[in-house]
Amino acid sequence: MEFYTLHHLDSFKSLEMSYIPIVLNLNNRKVLIVGGGDIASNKLERVLNFTKNIEVISKDFSPRIVNLIENNSLSKVSRGYRRGDINGFDIVIVATNDISLQKNIFEESREKKILVNSVDEVEYCDFIFPSVIKKGDFLLSFSTFGHLLFFQNIKIYF
Repeated sequence: MEFYTLHHLDSFKSLEMSYIPIVLNLNNRKVLIVGGGDIASNKLERVLNFTKNIEVISKDFSPRIVNLIENNSLSKVSRGYRRGDINGFDIVIVATNDISLQKNIFEESREKKILVNSVDEVEYCDFIFPSVIKKGDFLLSFSTFGHLLFFQNIKIYF
């Protein structure tokens, strides 16, 4: 087993100045998720902890994401993404493995000043999802910027 200490984090210096840790108020903000598979389901579950003002667009939907959408009375659009679909949204999460779609949505968002997260493609992201521990009014988040992935499996008991 390999142990990491704080000096291992020195290799992340190039990223540490480009991201600011914030807690964003999602009241009155609309979130669009593009994608209907497992990755989109994971992102949807994360966002549902903070808002239900969410719409999901996809040609195909996994049973898991359909269940999340129906149980939370979310809006669903059953077709592929079209230019202009981001209009009226404050945050867009592109949860597909289609890199060209991620790029196109990111470029479109530049014109409209909309924050975008493209899964696994930092080049097309304004923000990243940190690991989060939430218990009532307690919120702890941290990120290793995709490095030290073993932190994803940490469980904290209250």
